[in-house]
Amino acid sequence: MGDLQAANDTNGGPSSVAGVQIDPDGDLTLRAGQQTNKPEKSFHVCASALRRSSQVWKKMLFGPFKESKPAFGPWVVNLPEDDPEALEIILNIIHANFPLIPNTPGLFQLYEIFQMANKYDMIPALKPWAVAWLHVAEDCQKVTNRFEGRERAALSYVAWELGQVELHRQMVKELIMYSSLSEDGRMISRRVLLDDVGPIGPPGLFEVLHRQREDIVHTLPLQINSVIKELMFNDGSCVDKRATREEKKHCNYIVLGSLMRGMGDTSGDIGLEVQCDRMEALTSFVDRIWSIANMICCYDGHTSRCNPGPKIQSILKKVTTGRIVKLTKNSVQKMENRREEFGLGPERVKTSEDTSKLDVQ
Repeated sequence: MGDLQAANDTNGGPSSVAGVQIDPDGDLTLRAGQQTNKPEKSFHVCASALRRSSQVWKKMLFGPFKESKPAFGPWVVNLPEDDPEALEIILNIIHANFPLIPNTPGLFQLYEIFQMANKYDMIPALKPWAVAWLHVAEDCQKVTNRFEGRERAALSYVAWELGQVELHRQMVKELIMYSSLSEDGRMISRRVLLDDVGPIGPPGLFEVLHRQREDIVHTLPLQINSVIKELMFNDGSCVDKRATREEKKHCNYIVLGSLMRGMGDTSGDIGLEVQCDRMEALTSFVDRIWSIANMICCYDGHTSRCNPGPKIQSILKKVTTGRIVKLTKNSVQKMENRREEFGLGPERVKTSEDTSKLDVQ
């Protein structure tokens, strides 16, 4: 089970690839990582142990495929896209080398482990470590305010695989709220193209993120745009019963002028609507609306209810701290089944209303 400095290549000659003896008596060599950003590794394993571990290994190694045992020469299978570190953990699980399995892997390592287990249909084999790995996910949840896009994507996927509905919902929400759009319409979160990261949950989730982001972009400015419309074309926002018609007119002018000044100060532009820029993260859009509302003022001496700013901010806060991410019933059911499969019991993390409140000023 120790590392070797060399492994045999397909011709039986020496190679500089680092080798790991998963099973010293094994009959198969797996070479992984050639197309990853990690050093390639070679693993000496027992083919029969792999065959017994999942149908994927069985069909690949003992079916009519190029990976099956050759009539002559060493049996070597190349897995160029497999993360060598995650594959090593999966292989140690298969060969019952349990002391070598980490109880507290890093977030990205855990992400790769679950991807690898999924690829080889071995998720049930991870059950003995599910509780410990859930603690890793919960610890990560406490510091998501310091996360970049890639970390949020990884935790979203880990939460999905561990059956943590609310943690998954929280990460999906943060991926949406901290995202902007590239020139070709792809979602970017902290300079990371999300569809380049890898899986973040169930298949088709990226399309769901796009649709829900569009819905949120539409919802966020509804109140402030309604105020602008009311000021421009209707009776305005002045509700002071003591005010004369002229004073109400002046009050509305002050509200509209201060609102327009806020638009200019925050975006360098004014108009009849507040809109989200394509390259603007939704959190920045929220901050911009909040700042505009903060600059609104009304006629001196009038009731504070003439100022629509506090109501704009109240509705904005309600939208951003609520459960704005909708998960499908099928997705939720799959996560509940996974939690039961892993023996994790009821979800222990806080609900999204408690945990996913974004920083609204």
